[in-house]
Amino acid sequence: MSPLVIDNVVGGYGGAPVLNGLSLTVGERERVGLFGPNGHGKTTLLRAVSGLLPLKDGSIRLFDKPIDGKPAASIVADGLIHVPQSNLLFPDMEVMETLRLGAQSPRARQNAAASLDSVLALFPRLAERRHQKIKTLSGGERQMVAVAVGVGLMGAPQPDVARGVETSPG
Repeated sequence: MSPLVIDNVVGGYGGAPVLNGLSLTVGERERVGLFGPNGHGKTTLLRAVSGLLPLKDGSIRLFDKPIDGKPAASIVADGLIHVPQSNLLFPDMEVMETLRLGAQSPRARQNAAASLDSVLALFPRLAERRHQKIKTLSGGERQMVAVAVGVGLMGAPQPDVARGVETSPG
């Protein structure tokens, strides 16, 4: 069983399909990168997989369970987490408040303290900045918080699902 199977997915915005019959299988312990110029469907695919964009056709399965059509919060609870490229953190919250916010799903709450310890060990700069407001961090520090919150470092993603982090080119 492959952790993530995307089969013949069609999706887009309005009447214009961006994804037209896309299929992809991510095997156990595989990591997948999406590369290409702007406007070629990378973000659209990630939004479709994470439940932020409804499919027009096709299916998406996570550990052999259908997730297409499920709300994004339910997909996160199943362990698949999408960290968008944009800088959409809460600017007036402190680093620690924001990190704790990433462990709100029932699955993540079980190990929130251990996850927080792991995040602060992985990103010691965040430990130094724990009481700073997000808006006062550098761009790189904000991205560390975004990765920590979304990729599960606080959100507890499934360990065998490729985790995607969108990054801006260059």
